[in-house]
Amino acid sequence: MLLSCKEDTKISDDKLEGGWLVLYPDHKQLNSDERRSYATVQDSVVGLLGLKVLRFDEAGKFYQADSLYKKDGEGEWKLLPEAVVHIANAGKGLNVFYGKEAVINKDTLKMAEKIDAGEQQVSIVWNLKKITDKKFNSLFTDDGNNWRKKANAMEDKTALTKRVLAMLHYYSLYYELVSKESTFFVSQRVHLPFKYYQHGVGMVPFNNESSFASYFYNEEQALQAYDIISNGMDKFSKYGKYPSGKNYVIEYSMFMSKMKETIELETSIKL
Repeated sequence: MLLSCKEDTKISDDKLEGGWLVLYPDHKQLNSDERRSYATVQDSVVGLLGLKVLRFDEAGKFYQADSLYKKDGEGEWKLLPEAVVHIANAGKGLNVFYGKEAVINKDTLKMAEKIDAGEQQVSIVWNLKKITDKKFNSLFTDDGNNWRKKANAMEDKTALTKRVLAMLHYYSLYYELVSKESTFFVSQRVHLPFKYYQHGVGMVPFNNESSFASYFYNEEQALQAYDIISNGMDKFSKYGKYPSGKNYVIEYSMFMSKMKETIELETSIKL
């Protein structure tokens, strides 16, 4: 199923350990009938795993960032015979996952997955990029993801602001990484109350059922955090214009970084 070349290397535990970005599911190998079936589920497949941040730890521990500190946040991985990567109990899309015929070419992991597509099953090939640039280390560390730990009590203004600043810092790095590695982005990967345009960002109305609100102790605190960001938006132009970059994704990264700086200057609270 997988296209290979002399540079392809059989996968091993040590080659899997580390941080990865899921790039895309390749379907070029499908025949015309399979492609028609896959087209009916393609958006949902990409939305499920595309551009997720993953971590293979030693001793078989596995994490996907969006599930950290949740009930199903810590999963397991195991390399099975015949180059099968098995992932279990790791959150949405990865509670039961078998990546078959796994190979690695330089820093790209490829593995095939059978999925249901209409009335038949088709095999897609997931491409993952190993992230070794130390600049992006905090995307994969516990410290860099501490803001995901839902507060178990009311937080004061300083703690609440630092949580918001940590989110902005994280997603500034995330968008920078995506801009380097991908030609698209998945907005639901970013748990902030923003709406994205080709060359701009706006606020969406507060929603206590949103993923953003879920990181705060209660609705009152989530609304306070929302107001911190909203006030930053109001003051943003005081410190400069919306950034201009080589593509709109890197602009989102620059915007997040500038928003963080704006809130720090306006509140005198630093991350």
